[in-house]
This record gives sequence, C-alpha cells and structure tokens, in this order.
Amino acid sequence: MESDIPRYILEHSLEEDLELAILERNLKKVRRLLNEVRPKSLHISRLVSSPYEIVREVLNHDPDRAPSLLFCLACERRNTQLAKWILKNYTFNSAQIQEMLPAALSSGDLKLIKTLESMGASLDTNSRFMISKASESGSLELLHYLVEEKGLDLEKVSLPVLSNFTRNHLKEWIMNYCNEIFQSKGHSKIRDL
Repeated sequence: MESDIPRYILEHSLEEDLELAILERNLKKVRRLLNEVRPKSLHISRLVSSPYEIVREVLNHDPDRAPSLLFCLACERRNTQLAKWILKNYTFNSAQIQEMLPAALSSGDLKLIKTLESMGASLDTNSRFMISKASESGSLELLHYLVEEKGLDLEKVSLPVLSNFTRNHLKEWIMNYCNEIFQSKGHSKIRDL
C-alpha cells in the first residue's frame, strides 16, 4: 500500500511525524524517523529547546545544520555578536538562511535581520509565526520597521502579540496609529493605556 503513495507525500508526512517526535522529546521515535527520511524542511528553531540527545541525533544525520543551529541559539541568548560572526564565517544555502530568520527576529537586532534579508531571506508580514517571533524581542524599533518598511498591518496583529512588542513602554506613534484604526472603525479614541 505504501508503494502507491507518491514519495514526496510520504516524505512530507514523515517530516511532520519527526517534528512532532522532536516536540514530544521522544528519542526512540526521532531515531527511527531519521532513518526513514532526511528532514529537508525541519525548522531549526524546533531544535533550540530540544534535549542534547535529540539535537545530537539530528546533527549526526545532517551535520550541515550545526552552524544554523548555533546561530539560532546565539539569537535566543541575545548574543548577536556571535550570530554575526557565524554569518560572516559560514556559508549557508537559501533554505538555511530563511529558516534562520525567525531566530533573528526574536533577537530584535535590526542589522542582523537586514543582513539575512540581503542574503535572500524573505520576511513575510502575513506569517503569524514570523510576527510572533519578532514580538518576542520586545523591540519597538523592529515593530516600526515592520510597519513602516515591510507593510505590516497592525489590525491583523493580535493584542497579546502587540503587547509583547510594547511591554516596556508604548510609544506615541503606536498610540496614534492604533487610534487612527479605531476611529476609522467608529470606535472612540483611547486616551491612556
């Protein structure tokens, strides 16, 4: 029966099983699935919070992922100097660059994000995952960049995600921008948050 299923569909479902096994921290299942499929689209960010044994298994099967995983770890720890050093000293293909972008967004370092974009990464402001990762940074500078230069529609951003960006302070331009949206929909102006 399995032979009737096209190979690419079979591989795609096995990759989903592998991602789930990694999230569940099921080492036996990860080992078995790694022998059946080479994870082409496995998001490296999934490995950042995984136990050592699982990371080792994945890297044993795909050692080329080591630099991009190290980059993601550096971004998670806000060590952007190390992240920039990795970018300068290793070569990455376009798929690796794209999967490193969410980690860079979570660091909030605009220079790092623009460097990845110049290397071919595409910042999709319609992706909830991307915007959620960006909000983890708590960077208003990054939010401003996403709105002013990348065309992010604040109306589409959920309030918990927006409050992540603004958890430390709420800049006047955000207040004004939100008020414009609220008033255009017939709501009253927000005076204080």
